Amino acid sequence: MNNAVDNKPVSRMLIALDAMQEKPGALETAVALAAHRQSELMMLFIEDMNLVNLAGLPFASEIDRTSVTERKLDSIQMTRTFRSQTQRLSRQLEQMTRQKNVPYSLRIVRGHYLQEALSAFEVMDVLFMCRTVGKYGKRSTEQKLSSLKSESHYHATSNGVWLMYNDSPAIERAFAVASDIAAATQQNLVVMIHGDDDKVSQVKQQISKYSDRAIAINYFIISPEQQEDTVIELLHSRLCRMLVLPISTEEAEQQNADRFLERLGIPVVVVR
Repeated sequence: MNNAVDNKPVSRMLIALDAMQEKPGALETAVALAAHRQSELMMLFIEDMNLVNLAGLPFASEIDRTSVTERKLDSIQMTRTFRSQTQRLSRQLEQMTRQKNVPYSLRIVRGHYLQEALSAFEVMDVLFMCRTVGKYGKRSTEQKLSSLKSESHYHATSNGVWLMYNDSPAIERAFAVASDIAAATQQNLVVMIHGDDDKVSQVKQQISKYSDRAIAINYFIISPEQQEDTVIELLHSRLCRMLVLPISTEEAEQQNADRFLERLGIPVVVVR
């Protein structure tokens, strides 16, 4: 790795977890990346306020997956479930971090997942969002997606780690994180670019300055005119397993990123 990347170390990593949507692979990836980067790892366990409020309603119930029987829900029971999951995940994290010699801490909050995760991220460098928080719905027709694919001049394989390339000051750090994740999980690295062939050439030159690692990179070009909906649908249709998203500290750009994350529906790593 070039010194340009090493001069900007990832020293504080946050992984936001939800009791009701576990992503064990994301937790393992976060620990592996923290070990590689010699970073401290904070696990933020978020008790979803919406579920607590729902459990408090008089008609709330759930179906037991084992007995297939219906049972009443209440906020006390929901809290117990949260705490049980916290203890189990804490033991799991302790075992993983001990093996990798990674320092970690655990914090429990109650609130709305995206809001709490982004709030805690304000003092961190990298955020793993393991819950698929987005409101993605499969609304595109096949014709719409096929027209988008025809704009790609480079083949992008499925099941990869995707990096959304933009002009954020964090793009260099985001590329380093994305390439580390791709290497650790033995997946393809796909760089998504809004632009044309000339833009791809510029991006390739820029990326060559970031890393001397022999890593295979696929490039996927989409038109700058494509709307956010289409980009999200593309990521789903290409079976993107994890998206690395660099964001700026500019307030307007942060608001755009927050809106995108609200609708994404894919595990994402946010880098500033």
